[in-house]
Amino acid sequence: MTVSFDPAHDPDFRGSLSVAITGIGDNDRTLFRFRVMLEVRDGNPLQEHP
Repeated sequence: MTVSFDPAHDPDFRGSLSVAITGIGDNDRTLFRFRVMLEVRDGNPLQEHP
């Protein structure tokens, strides 16, 4: 999975974006749940990799 943000559409945007990700298995059982954060400073996205 890839999460991306292109600040070209809103070059004045500053702040954080978050995406909740949940993995669902058989019988609707939750396998995992976590949140991805993307922070934009000075018009450049900073990406955090595990």
